[in-house]
Amino acid sequence: MPAAINESLNDSDDATEAFLTSRLTVSGDIARRWMKENRKWSATEALENGFVSEVTP
Repeated sequence: MPAAINESLNDSDDATEAFLTSRLTVSGDIARRWMKENRKWSATEALENGFVSEVTP
């Protein structure tokens, strides 16, 4: 992958991580893990990882 494309993708990941950590107050590690897993988390997982504050039926 050309360096410019790789750098741009890293910048996008950094921006997404910054958004998640500032708006949802999740840790950078949790934000990166969520991005790398590339799947939807269940409501329980989202609650356990700080992406939501409560889950209601």
